[in-house]
Amino acid sequence: MIPRLHRLSRLEIQWLLRRGTRSQSEHVTVLAQPLPSAPSRFSAIVSRRMGGAVERNRMKRVLRAIWARGQAGWRPHRLVVIARAWCGSTTILEREVGKGMTGMGLEC
Repeated sequence: MIPRLHRLSRLEIQWLLRRGTRSQSEHVTVLAQPLPSAPSRFSAIVSRRMGGAVERNRMKRVLRAIWARGQAGWRPHRLVVIARAWCGSTTILEREVGKGMTGMGLEC
């Protein structure tokens, strides 16, 4: 579980969905906004098209783990990752999220 300090609120998620910088790949869409100095904040969105509750929860756990490992190398940000399809490999997802963050200039 991500500490409350690092979770995005509903209003922040809605703002990012409308105005955030977007990077899309085959399996994920990454929406981000750089922050000046505040702690990074994160949310994962997984639709019902992904599968049942077990599959959706597994995908959210994988995305949270990717964010937790990668946040040390990224500048402070607000980040929403929308899972579009399961690719069968966490390394592919990690590469796609990292590529999205680098493409938006959020890498340190």
